[in-house]
Amino acid sequence: MPHRKKHTMRWLRSILAVVLSCLLLCSLLCLYVLHVLERTVVETNTALTAYVQKSVDTRLEELHRYSTTIEITHANTLLKNLRELPGTLPAQAYQLSVTLRDFLVTNKLARGVYLYYPRTGLVVGNMGCFEAASYYALQGVPQREGYYAWLAELTKSHDTRFMLLQMPKDERLCYVREMRMTGEIAAVVVIEIDREELLRAFDAAGLPGDSATGVLLDGQLVAATGNMALLEDTPGLYAAWCADPQASPESGGSFAFFNASALPGLDYVSVYSARGLLRTVRFTLAVCVAGAVCCLAAGVAASVFISRRNAKPMEKLLAALGAQGSGAQDEYQFITNKIEQMMTEKYKSEELMQEHQTLLNGLFLSTVLRGGLHSENAIFAAAKRYEVSFEHPTYQVLVLAGTERSVPDAGPEPGLLHGTLAALGHEGLVSAYGGRYVVLLNAEECLPDSQAEALARALLDQAFPARPAHAGVGPCYDSMTDILTSYNCALLALRCEAPSARHPVNRYTPRLTRADCGDPGVMQAFSHRIYEKQFAQAQQLMERLYTEYLYAGAPAGTEAMRQSAVDNLLADALRAALPEARAAQEVRALTAAGPPHAQRRQAQHALAVLVQAAAPGAEDKEPVAVRAKRIIDENFADPMMGLYLVSEQLNVSNSYLSTTFKATYGVSIIQYINRLRVDQAKSLILNTDMNIKDIAQTVGFSSDINFIRVFKKLENRTPTTLRRESRP
Repeated sequence: MPHRKKHTMRWLRSILAVVLSCLLLCSLLCLYVLHVLERTVVETNTALTAYVQKSVDTRLEELHRYSTTIEITHANTLLKNLRELPGTLPAQAYQLSVTLRDFLVTNKLARGVYLYYPRTGLVVGNMGCFEAASYYALQGVPQREGYYAWLAELTKSHDTRFMLLQMPKDERLCYVREMRMTGEIAAVVVIEIDREELLRAFDAAGLPGDSATGVLLDGQLVAATGNMALLEDTPGLYAAWCADPQASPESGGSFAFFNASALPGLDYVSVYSARGLLRTVRFTLAVCVAGAVCCLAAGVAASVFISRRNAKPMEKLLAALGAQGSGAQDEYQFITNKIEQMMTEKYKSEELMQEHQTLLNGLFLSTVLRGGLHSENAIFAAAKRYEVSFEHPTYQVLVLAGTERSVPDAGPEPGLLHGTLAALGHEGLVSAYGGRYVVLLNAEECLPDSQAEALARALLDQAFPARPAHAGVGPCYDSMTDILTSYNCALLALRCEAPSARHPVNRYTPRLTRADCGDPGVMQAFSHRIYEKQFAQAQQLMERLYTEYLYAGAPAGTEAMRQSAVDNLLADALRAALPEARAAQEVRALTAAGPPHAQRRQAQHALAVLVQAAAPGAEDKEPVAVRAKRIIDENFADPMMGLYLVSEQLNVSNSYLSTTFKATYGVSIIQYINRLRVDQAKSLILNTDMNIKDIAQTVGFSSDINFIRVFKKLENRTPTTLRRESRP
């Protein structure tokens, strides 16, 4: 009990000291509250005006974007190039009028829209296609002086601007944008703005009752809402603000807050009654003073109660940690030591978890190398089960071995080799499998041969220091189903040279052969026939393929790998030649696990189906290359368009699609996409005033830097050079 009372008093003293200090500080700050609140009111209302500005600018920027859209339309380009008005207007002019009329239906801010072409005197608008004089007459009782003033205002050289156009019946707020060709005005787009719709954006801001807000065009009030009496002295307040933009002008007991629009010529003003603002400030000040007094009275009474309650968790914590002694310094030091101890245990636990994950990585890799997983989905499910994830699209296998087919007892654990792999800047898995070290690399792009060999040699130096050893490097693939293929190829490369102290590294190539490796030329000929859709000739090679390459010629352990390569080749051909439902059925039967003779029989059946599908009179299916071209033609402006996206939509492998497309059209998919994008970009450069960055985004490039690089490679000049050369 004495220890508990002493501990409670320590807490009581500390809390009382903190509470009293805070209350004293609050009392001092209350004297400064009035000034702070006044400044806060100013900042709040400035922010509110900025919000109104942003809301209105957002609506007005829609008009700017639409004017840009109109500029690049085919109809507008045609009409801009006319030097005189033809007897019969082209159909595109009337289609453009319908488009403008549809825009008014979807955008309530616009009350009218039309394009004036000075060269021909033609006006195309939501009301139809007319000569300029006829269009002006439709607006009301025309006046000759007003008509010429209207034309003069439209053709003033100001690029993009807001202005008040005097029409026969009224004065209209308009957005005007020029379109130039060869240095002269070729067209003017005019969008008439509905002022009542513009003011609805102010209502969304929730302005206080005793206030007013308006829009200024070149200092002239063109739209306003709220207490209009507060806006009577707007010209004087605006002049004061122009002289000092950081100030909030005051006149007649009112505060005015101005904000410049992001659009040319526009400003926004909000005016508030000073009396209403100060009433809120004074009330807030009274609340603060009363609250400080109440806190001072209640703080002393509550401190004792709170201190006693707060002491209990500390006592329970110390008891749970096994604390002994009564000194405050000892107790806090004890807690600090316990936290450090728990952090140390946490680090050890993380190391154990890392070791556990390394073991799971090895188990996953061993499962894949045993050859029981025959599809991408099966391997992905196994990776998820073993908590293994791959961040990059390419896979490559390295095999490290010593003089005997067993991992030496003195050799490093796979986890240490994995650490070396990470230290060298590579990602992948390491496992001891079949008496050898197996390294699965996962990278964004395939490693150059020299870099892969250097990496294998560095791993050999750590795994077998100063001892005979060698390594095999398998080919790089973009599918998880080919991990086993890369492993078997690495084994073939490994057998081509004996281990030695200089740690040789052999890389697999298609020409790599041994006396018992079979004839790879048969497989190459078979693959060529499949890619060329010469299925009958491929059927004639089937017997040689199995007798000279798959069975009699296959080194031990590579039969499954070679059979998988044949199955994948036939599966891609089935997907390209058959309807989707039947193709899926045939592929499932082809890739089902079974004894060698059953797999051979199923492969022969698949090839027979392909021969039948290619026979005259069979149901035609559009070639996969043609379907891929149609997808690209329709979507080349999509920044994500590429080999992977097209192959996924067509349900074929990347390698099959790439090979067939290039064989059909003579260019790769990425080259074809770039050519389409550059051709479209050239048209925009020559026919519009869009900047290079906007053109790059419009045609599908992710950045203007990449666009310029590709454009220069294909056209031997930059986009800016093309635009400069095309204009006098």
